[in-house]
Amino acid sequence: LPCPASSSIARPSPQAVARTVSYASTMSKAAFAGLKAVQEIRFHLCQTSKGSEGVRNFLLKSYKNMKAASPATPILIREASGVEGGLVARYDFGLEKKSSLEGLDEKAVEKAVAAALSGA
Repeated sequence: LPCPASSSIARPSPQAVARTVSYASTMSKAAFAGLKAVQEIRFHLCQTSKGSEGVRNFLLKSYKNMKAASPATPILIREASGVEGGLVARYDFGLEKKSSLEGLDEKAVEKAVAAALSGA
């Protein structure tokens, strides 16, 4: 017998599901192809500050694709209260490049990450 409660569950429309899927996968795995040349990538951010909001949103939407592009590359997320948003990419021979992500929106963070992955 069907459960009466199951018939009252609202199901999302196919259009709503398609919008959610396209919104969640902003950067594809191909966009992170340069990740294999990086030994480690670290994101520094504050959990609550407005300045780190773009970094938080980028990580929420793109972490899965970054990890899928290069599962062996460590992607570290360092959260601390009052810390400015930033990115540190470590290359061969211990070379590190730092970028400030403070106050950037999600698209600008995406560009900064792409620049770091290309070694620029």
